[in-house]
Amino acid sequence: MTSAKRRELLLNIGLALGMFLAMCVVAELGLRYVLLSKYNPFQPDAELGVRLKSDFDGTYPRVRVRTDHFGRRVPGDQEGDATGRYLFVGDSVTFGFSMPAGESFPALVGELLGNRADATVAAVPGYNLEQVLALARESVRRVRPDFIVYGLVVNDVGSALSPATYEGLDPHAARAREGGFLAQSAFVAFVQRRLNRLSLRFGEPETEQRSDNVVREYPEDLPPGADEAFRAQWLELERFQGEVDVPVFVFVAPFAFQVYEEPGARGLQNYIDGLCAGSNLVCLDPLELFLANSERPLFTGGSSYHYNQDGHALLADWLVGQLGDSLAEPH
Repeated sequence: MTSAKRRELLLNIGLALGMFLAMCVVAELGLRYVLLSKYNPFQPDAELGVRLKSDFDGTYPRVRVRTDHFGRRVPGDQEGDATGRYLFVGDSVTFGFSMPAGESFPALVGELLGNRADATVAAVPGYNLEQVLALARESVRRVRPDFIVYGLVVNDVGSALSPATYEGLDPHAARAREGGFLAQSAFVAFVQRRLNRLSLRFGEPETEQRSDNVVREYPEDLPPGADEAFRAQWLELERFQGEVDVPVFVFVAPFAFQVYEEPGARGLQNYIDGLCAGSNLVCLDPLELFLANSERPLFTGGSSYHYNQDGHALLADWLVGQLGDSLAEPH
Protein backbone atom coordinates (compact mmCIF):
# COMPACT_ATOMS: atom_id res chain seq x y z
CA MET A 1 0.00 0.00 0.00
CA THR A 2 1.39 3.35 -0.99
CA SER A 3 1.80 6.15 1.51
CA ALA A 4 -0.92 8.17 -0.29
CA LYS A 5 -3.44 5.34 0.05
CA ARG A 6 -2.43 4.76 3.66
CA ARG A 7 -3.05 8.44 4.44
CA GLU A 8 -6.41 8.27 2.65
CA LEU A 9 -7.40 5.17 4.64
CA LEU A 10 -6.39 6.77 7.94
CA LEU A 11 -8.29 9.92 7.00
CA ASN A 12 -11.42 7.93 6.22
CA ILE A 13 -11.13 6.01 9.48
CA GLY A 14 -10.66 9.29 11.36
CA LEU A 15 -13.70 10.82 9.64
CA ALA A 16 -15.80 7.74 10.43
CA LEU A 17 -14.75 7.79 14.07
CA GLY A 18 -15.40 11.53 14.26
CA MET A 19 -18.88 11.11 12.79
CA PHE A 20 -19.60 8.22 15.17
CA LEU A 21 -18.49 10.26 18.19
CA ALA A 22 -20.52 13.25 16.99
CA MET A 23 -23.60 11.03 16.64
CA CYS A 24 -23.02 9.67 20.15
CA VAL A 25 -22.77 13.21 21.55
CA VAL A 26 -25.95 14.26 19.72
CA ALA A 27 -27.76 11.12 20.96
CA GLU A 28 -26.56 11.72 24.52
CA LEU A 29 -27.60 15.38 24.55
CA GLY A 30 -30.92 14.64 22.87
CA LEU A 31 -31.71 11.81 25.24
CA ARG A 32 -30.78 13.91 28.27
CA TYR A 33 -33.17 16.63 27.08
CA VAL A 34 -36.01 14.19 26.39
CA LEU A 35 -35.56 12.23 29.62
CA LEU A 36 -35.40 15.37 31.75
CA SER A 37 -38.21 17.26 30.02
CA LYS A 38 -40.65 14.45 29.18
CA TYR A 39 -39.94 11.43 31.37
CA ASN A 40 -38.79 12.91 34.67
CA PRO A 41 -41.37 14.94 36.65
CA PHE A 42 -39.02 15.26 39.65
CA GLN A 43 -36.43 17.81 40.66
CA PRO A 44 -34.06 18.05 43.64
CA ASP A 45 -35.15 20.32 46.46
CA ALA A 46 -32.99 21.65 49.28
CA GLU A 47 -35.78 21.48 51.88
CA LEU A 48 -37.87 18.50 50.78
CA GLY A 49 -35.19 16.42 49.10
CA VAL A 50 -37.32 16.03 45.99
CA ARG A 51 -40.48 17.59 44.61
CA LEU A 52 -42.52 17.65 41.42
CA LYS A 53 -41.56 20.14 38.72
CA SER A 54 -43.97 22.95 37.96
CA ASP A 55 -45.78 23.02 34.59
CA PHE A 56 -44.52 19.55 33.68
CA ASP A 57 -46.25 17.64 30.89
CA GLY A 58 -44.81 14.23 30.11
CA THR A 59 -44.87 10.55 31.04
CA TYR A 60 -44.25 8.79 34.37
CA PRO A 61 -43.89 5.88 34.61
CA ARG A 62 -46.10 4.84 31.67
CA VAL A 63 -49.00 7.29 31.90
CA ARG A 64 -49.31 10.99 31.26
CA VAL A 65 -48.39 13.25 34.17
CA ARG A 66 -49.15 16.97 34.21
CA THR A 67 -48.47 19.43 36.99
CA ASP A 68 -49.78 22.92 37.53
CA HIS A 69 -47.72 26.04 38.14
CA PHE A 70 -47.13 25.00 41.77
CA GLY A 71 -45.97 21.47 41.02
CA ARG A 72 -49.21 19.68 41.91
CA ARG A 73 -50.51 16.86 39.74
CA VAL A 74 -53.59 17.70 37.68
CA PRO A 75 -55.57 15.74 35.04
CA GLY A 76 -54.22 16.07 31.52
CA ASP A 77 -57.35 17.80 30.22
CA GLN A 78 -57.71 20.23 33.12
CA GLU A 79 -57.23 23.89 32.31
CA GLY A 80 -55.49 26.07 34.87
CA ASP A 81 -54.13 25.30 38.33
CA ALA A 82 -55.85 23.30 41.03
CA THR A 83 -57.94 25.62 43.21
CA GLY A 84 -56.58 24.40 46.55
CA ARG A 85 -60.05 23.91 48.02
CA TYR A 86 -59.61 20.20 48.86
CA LEU A 87 -56.04 19.22 49.70
CA PHE A 88 -54.83 15.64 49.28
CA VAL A 89 -51.38 14.79 50.60
CA GLY A 90 -49.34 11.60 50.76
CA ASP A 91 -47.10 9.49 48.58
CA SER A 92 -47.56 7.39 45.44
CA VAL A 93 -51.04 6.09 46.36
CA THR A 94 -52.44 9.62 46.67
CA PHE A 95 -50.37 10.69 43.64
CA GLY A 96 -52.16 8.00 41.61
CA PHE A 97 -49.09 6.03 40.57
CA SER A 98 -49.51 4.33 37.17
CA MET A 99 -53.03 5.78 36.81
CA PRO A 100 -54.25 8.75 34.75
CA ALA A 101 -54.78 11.63 37.18
CA GLY A 102 -58.45 11.95 36.25
CA GLU A 103 -59.06 8.35 37.38
CA SER A 104 -57.30 8.69 40.75
CA PHE A 105 -59.34 9.00 43.93
CA PRO A 106 -58.57 12.71 44.64
CA ALA A 107 -59.89 13.80 41.23
CA LEU A 108 -62.91 11.51 41.60
CA VAL A 109 -63.65 12.95 45.07
CA GLY A 110 -63.43 16.49 43.66
CA GLU A 111 -65.76 15.50 40.83
CA LEU A 112 -68.28 13.92 43.20
CA LEU A 113 -68.20 17.06 45.37
CA GLY A 114 -68.84 19.28 42.35
CA ASN A 115 -65.53 20.31 40.77
CA ARG A 116 -62.59 18.10 39.86
CA ALA A 117 -60.25 21.14 39.85
CA ASP A 118 -60.94 21.64 43.57
CA ALA A 119 -58.98 18.45 44.31
CA THR A 120 -55.41 19.63 44.92
CA VAL A 121 -52.93 16.75 44.87
CA ALA A 122 -49.80 17.75 46.78
CA ALA A 123 -48.42 14.20 46.88
CA VAL A 124 -45.04 12.85 45.75
CA PRO A 125 -44.12 9.16 45.34
CA GLY A 126 -41.86 7.95 48.13
CA TYR A 127 -42.66 10.74 50.62
CA ASN A 128 -42.72 9.94 54.32
CA LEU A 129 -44.87 11.82 56.83
CA GLU A 130 -42.18 14.43 57.54
CA GLN A 131 -42.09 15.39 53.85
CA VAL A 132 -45.88 15.20 53.59
CA LEU A 133 -46.16 17.73 56.41
CA ALA A 134 -43.65 20.11 54.86
CA LEU A 135 -45.48 20.13 51.53
CA ALA A 136 -48.86 20.44 53.27
CA ARG A 137 -47.66 23.52 55.16
CA GLU A 138 -46.43 25.03 51.92
CA SER A 139 -49.79 24.38 50.25
CA VAL A 140 -51.85 25.78 53.13
CA ARG A 141 -49.79 28.98 53.16
CA ARG A 142 -50.89 29.49 49.58
CA VAL A 143 -54.59 28.62 49.95
CA ARG A 144 -56.49 27.56 53.07
CA PRO A 145 -58.43 24.41 52.08
CA ASP A 146 -61.82 23.24 53.32
CA PHE A 147 -60.25 19.97 54.44
CA ILE A 148 -57.05 17.92 54.12
CA VAL A 149 -56.88 14.21 53.35
CA TYR A 150 -53.71 12.26 54.14
CA GLY A 151 -53.44 8.79 52.59
CA LEU A 152 -51.28 6.83 55.05
CA VAL A 153 -49.56 3.85 53.41
CA VAL A 154 -47.95 0.90 55.18
CA ASN A 155 -44.41 1.97 54.28
CA ASP A 156 -44.92 5.46 55.77
CA VAL A 157 -44.21 4.06 59.23
CA GLY A 158 -41.16 2.01 58.31
CA SER A 159 -39.69 4.86 56.25
CA ALA A 160 -40.06 7.48 58.98
CA LEU A 161 -36.25 7.71 59.09
CA SER A 162 -35.84 7.41 55.30
CA PRO A 163 -37.26 10.40 53.41
CA ALA A 164 -37.52 10.18 49.63
CA THR A 165 -34.54 11.49 47.66
CA TYR A 166 -34.13 12.67 44.11
CA GLU A 167 -31.63 9.90 43.42
CA GLY A 168 -34.14 7.35 44.62
CA LEU A 169 -36.73 8.48 42.07
CA ASP A 170 -34.53 9.32 39.08
CA PRO A 171 -32.91 6.09 37.82
CA HIS A 172 -30.21 7.96 35.87
CA ALA A 173 -29.21 10.00 38.94
CA ALA A 174 -29.10 6.82 41.02
CA ARG A 175 -26.86 5.09 38.47
CA ALA A 176 -24.57 8.11 38.24
CA ARG A 177 -24.17 8.11 42.02
CA GLU A 178 -23.35 4.41 42.15
CA GLY A 179 -20.65 4.72 39.47
CA GLY A 180 -19.56 2.10 36.97
CA PHE A 181 -19.10 1.99 33.19
CA LEU A 182 -20.06 5.40 31.72
CA ALA A 183 -22.07 6.09 34.87
CA GLN A 184 -22.87 9.65 33.80
CA SER A 185 -24.22 8.60 30.39
CA ALA A 186 -27.97 8.91 29.97
CA PHE A 187 -27.74 6.87 26.76
CA VAL A 188 -26.08 3.91 28.51
CA ALA A 189 -28.55 4.14 31.40
CA PHE A 190 -31.46 4.21 28.94
CA VAL A 191 -30.21 1.13 27.08
CA GLN A 192 -29.55 -0.68 30.36
CA ARG A 193 -33.07 -0.03 31.64
CA ARG A 194 -34.58 -1.25 28.38
CA LEU A 195 -32.54 -4.45 28.54
CA ASN A 196 -33.55 -4.97 32.17
CA ARG A 197 -37.21 -4.43 31.29
CA LEU A 198 -36.90 -6.89 28.40
CA SER A 199 -35.34 -9.52 30.66
CA LEU A 200 -38.27 -9.25 33.08
CA ARG A 201 -40.60 -10.50 30.36
CA PHE A 202 -38.85 -13.86 30.47
CA GLY A 203 -38.79 -14.20 34.23
CA GLU A 204 -41.20 -14.44 37.12
CA PRO A 205 -42.80 -11.01 37.75
CA GLU A 206 -41.98 -9.69 41.19
CA THR A 207 -44.47 -7.91 43.36
CA GLU A 208 -43.51 -4.81 45.32
CA GLN A 209 -43.93 -6.60 48.61
CA ARG A 210 -43.47 -10.26 49.61
CA SER A 211 -45.64 -11.86 52.24
CA ASP A 212 -42.64 -12.66 54.43
CA ASN A 213 -41.66 -8.97 54.48
CA VAL A 214 -44.98 -7.74 55.85
CA VAL A 215 -44.77 -6.15 59.28
CA ARG A 216 -47.28 -7.97 61.48
CA GLU A 217 -46.44 -6.66 64.93
CA TYR A 218 -46.29 -2.92 65.61
CA PRO A 219 -44.03 -1.51 66.88
CA GLU A 220 -41.98 -4.65 67.64
CA ASP A 221 -41.15 -5.57 64.04
CA LEU A 222 -40.43 -2.04 62.79
CA PRO A 223 -36.88 -0.99 61.87
CA PRO A 224 -34.93 0.41 64.83
CA GLY A 225 -35.95 3.98 65.58
CA ALA A 226 -38.89 3.98 63.13
CA ASP A 227 -41.58 3.88 65.83
CA GLU A 228 -40.14 6.85 67.75
CA ALA A 229 -39.62 8.85 64.55
CA PHE A 230 -43.13 8.19 63.25
CA ARG A 231 -44.75 9.02 66.58
CA ALA A 232 -42.92 12.36 66.59
CA GLN A 233 -44.12 13.04 63.05
CA TRP A 234 -47.66 12.09 64.06
CA LEU A 235 -47.58 14.61 66.92
CA GLU A 236 -46.39 17.21 64.43
CA LEU A 237 -49.36 16.34 62.20
CA GLU A 238 -51.68 16.94 65.16
CA ARG A 239 -50.03 20.31 65.84
CA PHE A 240 -50.38 21.21 62.18
CA GLN A 241 -54.11 20.50 62.31
CA GLY A 242 -54.44 22.79 65.31
CA GLU A 243 -52.40 25.54 63.65
CA VAL A 244 -54.36 25.68 60.41
CA ASP A 245 -57.76 24.93 62.03
CA VAL A 246 -58.73 22.77 59.06
CA PRO A 247 -60.09 19.23 59.43
CA VAL A 248 -57.38 16.65 58.67
CA PHE A 249 -58.66 13.23 57.63
CA VAL A 250 -56.21 10.34 57.81
CA PHE A 251 -57.17 7.11 56.07
CA VAL A 252 -55.04 3.97 56.28
CA ALA A 253 -54.69 2.66 52.72
CA PRO A 254 -55.30 -1.13 52.61
CA PHE A 255 -52.61 -3.12 50.82
CA ALA A 256 -52.99 -6.28 48.76
CA PHE A 257 -51.64 -8.68 51.40
CA GLN A 258 -54.39 -7.63 53.81
CA VAL A 259 -57.12 -7.89 51.20
CA TYR A 260 -56.23 -11.14 49.43
CA GLU A 261 -53.76 -13.16 51.52
CA GLU A 262 -54.34 -12.53 55.22
CA PRO A 263 -57.49 -10.49 55.90
CA GLY A 264 -56.94 -10.73 59.65
CA ALA A 265 -53.62 -8.86 59.46
CA ARG A 266 -54.59 -5.60 61.15
CA GLY A 267 -51.24 -4.72 62.72
CA LEU A 268 -51.00 -1.41 60.89
CA GLN A 269 -54.63 -0.46 61.57
CA ASN A 270 -54.32 -1.30 65.27
CA TYR A 271 -51.12 0.72 65.51
CA ILE A 272 -52.75 3.77 63.92
CA ASP A 273 -55.89 3.30 66.05
CA GLY A 274 -53.67 3.67 69.11
CA LEU A 275 -52.23 6.91 67.79
CA CYS A 276 -55.70 8.20 66.87
CA ALA A 277 -57.11 7.66 70.36
CA GLY A 278 -57.62 11.12 71.81
CA SER A 279 -56.24 12.74 68.67
CA ASN A 280 -57.69 15.83 67.04
CA LEU A 281 -57.35 14.09 63.67
CA VAL A 282 -60.24 12.32 61.95
CA CYS A 283 -59.02 8.76 61.37
CA LEU A 284 -60.69 6.59 58.72
CA ASP A 285 -60.26 2.91 57.94
CA PRO A 286 -61.46 1.54 54.56
CA LEU A 287 -60.10 -1.99 55.09
CA GLU A 288 -63.55 -3.56 55.62
CA LEU A 289 -64.73 -1.90 52.41
CA PHE A 290 -61.86 -3.50 50.46
CA LEU A 291 -62.43 -6.88 52.11
CA ALA A 292 -66.10 -6.75 51.11
CA ASN A 293 -64.99 -6.24 47.49
CA SER A 294 -62.10 -8.70 47.46
CA GLU A 295 -63.77 -10.86 44.79
CA ARG A 296 -62.48 -8.42 42.16
CA PRO A 297 -59.00 -7.02 41.49
CA LEU A 298 -58.48 -3.63 43.12
CA PHE A 299 -54.71 -3.24 42.63
CA THR A 300 -52.62 -2.69 39.53
CA GLY A 301 -50.86 -5.76 38.16
CA GLY A 302 -47.86 -6.80 40.25
CA SER A 303 -48.46 -4.07 42.84
CA SER A 304 -49.06 -4.53 46.54
CA TYR A 305 -49.87 -0.87 47.22
CA HIS A 306 -51.23 0.88 44.14
CA TYR A 307 -54.90 0.73 43.18
CA ASN A 308 -56.33 0.18 39.73
CA GLN A 309 -59.30 2.08 38.32
CA ASP A 310 -61.81 0.06 40.36
CA GLY A 311 -59.78 0.51 43.54
CA HIS A 312 -59.60 4.29 43.12
CA ALA A 313 -63.32 4.54 42.30
CA LEU A 314 -64.25 2.41 45.32
CA LEU A 315 -62.08 4.51 47.62
CA ALA A 316 -63.41 7.80 46.20
CA ASP A 317 -67.08 6.88 46.71
CA TRP A 318 -66.37 5.77 50.27
CA LEU A 319 -64.33 8.87 51.09
CA VAL A 320 -67.06 11.23 49.91
CA GLY A 321 -69.48 9.58 52.30
CA GLN A 322 -67.00 9.78 55.18
CA LEU A 323 -66.10 13.39 54.46
CA GLY A 324 -69.74 14.41 54.22
CA ASP A 325 -70.63 12.85 57.57
CA SER A 326 -67.62 14.35 59.36
CA LEU A 327 -67.85 17.81 57.84
CA ALA A 328 -71.50 18.02 58.84
CA GLU A 329 -70.51 17.60 62.49
CA PRO A 330 -68.66 20.14 64.67
CA HIS A 331 -64.93 19.37 64.56
